[in-house]
Amino acid sequence: MKRFLICILLFSGFVLAAIAVFEWSLRNIPNEFRFKDEVMQQRAESLTTLVIGSSVAHEGIDPAIFPDSATAFNLALSGEMTTYNCMSFFHYAPRLTRLRHLIWGFSYQQLYFDDRMPENMMNRYGHRIYMGIDEQPGITEHLECLALKSLAFRKFTKYYFKGETDEPFAPSGLDSRPYEEGLRLNWKEKTKKQADDYTKEMRLRTKDRDMNIQLIHEVLDHCRKKNIQVSIVVPPVYPTYNDACDTALKAYNVNFFKSLEKEYANLKVFYYFGDKRYEEKDYYDYGHLSSDHGAQKFTRRLLADIAKGESIYIE
Repeated sequence: MKRFLICILLFSGFVLAAIAVFEWSLRNIPNEFRFKDEVMQQRAESLTTLVIGSSVAHEGIDPAIFPDSATAFNLALSGEMTTYNCMSFFHYAPRLTRLRHLIWGFSYQQLYFDDRMPENMMNRYGHRIYMGIDEQPGITEHLECLALKSLAFRKFTKYYFKGETDEPFAPSGLDSRPYEEGLRLNWKEKTKKQADDYTKEMRLRTKDRDMNIQLIHEVLDHCRKKNIQVSIVVPPVYPTYNDACDTALKAYNVNFFKSLEKEYANLKVFYYFGDKRYEEKDYYDYGHLSSDHGAQKFTRRLLADIAKGESIYIE
């Protein structure tokens, strides 16, 4: 019996040691969540302009071009929808003591998704483990290897065996996805299907939409109280994607943004969803600008329009 117990203890110790080593290995893989949190921990108090939003902001708005680039940062993350936009903003808000301008990027579907859903585990645990956002009790909520399970092994294999990584991270926070990389995705063939898939999901998620609308109001109320100017920005998409998106849902988005403008004097809206001034090389895929062409072109035009002080709607 004694020998059996010793074997059990040795085996348990081996398992715990293996878990610890695996978890340590996962935590040492570079990722956007940790990178952005580290920047915010170091620079939050000095920031005057902050970009938040989903991948359309992450890949399309480049603070390196801003006049105040030294005190601007893009906190947006790919896959981050309205729910985590708001939670991330409030997580860092107490330290944003010099913030004067919040630029909030929105996509077609962004208003309709709660990105804390179980199927979005990488996003949920990325925020929770590496940024301290939406923390929950329980050891499985704080150990990546136990929380992500097979996804953790996939992440481990991708980095340590295949040498694939999301680095380098642009200091400005912009996601570096060039036009040439996007070409390999054959994204033109997927444009209509992607729009149709989003449309189907959006029609089913009115409760999530209503929850997100409440969260948006909370952020705007905070900014109004703190005298922070807010610019809601909807970047351009490839024309065939715009055509494939549902007309009624696009109209709902536009009308919602216009209603916010009437309520908040500190808010302007820059809606470029149907803007056709961009070439194919300006896009990484159907709904995202390329980092080496489109993001720079769009950011310069956005800054010029913001300086004019009037909202824009290009539908």
